[in-house]
Amino acid sequence: MSENNPTKEAEAFVDFAAKYNKEREAKKNAFKKELPLWCKFFTENGIAQVLCEYEGSGDSGCIDAIYFFKEYNEDRSRGYGHAADDDELPKDEVDKIKLPDALKRETWIPQEEGPAKWGIPEKDQTVYDAYDYWASEALPDGFEINDGGFGTLDLNVKGGRMVVEANTRVTHYETETYEFNKAEDVDGTPLTSRDK
Repeated sequence: MSENNPTKEAEAFVDFAAKYNKEREAKKNAFKKELPLWCKFFTENGIAQVLCEYEGSGDSGCIDAIYFFKEYNEDRSRGYGHAADDDELPKDEVDKIKLPDALKRETWIPQEEGPAKWGIPEKDQTVYDAYDYWASEALPDGFEINDGGFGTLDLNVKGGRMVVEANTRVTHYETETYEFNKAEDVDGTPLTSRDK
């Protein structure tokens, strides 16, 4: 029978947390490096704003939709839910734009068991696919845990910046305290001395 070793468990957790933080920092740095590439690509293709809506809960979440616009409008990113605007480019039109190799993502990952793979091979990636994968790196940590969260990722192409609006769901509860006293009947009247 093995003994629990709190010190080793704590060290393992600290090692895991350090590794996670290092990987997360590397991903964020890569994300920041690619921001100018995406802005240049969108500018060259007449896209001024890219708005993503995301949602998650119960340990699962993702970007639900991506919208591409010819003009930037800051008001579009306020809140979750999108009403079509006249300057929105249809997804199929955006996906006809040739994606440069520098923006393609390695998502074709072999599974540990068997020959199956998942993801989209780089040669088949569309603008929507590659942007979805890249923008997912900007999602707030933990947005998918428990009650989860939702929000938007708003890329201002000309301004060269992405604004993340994150909304976190929190369960609210109210506490009511009451007690039962063995010296009282169910209706609250005192019991007779014979019943005590």
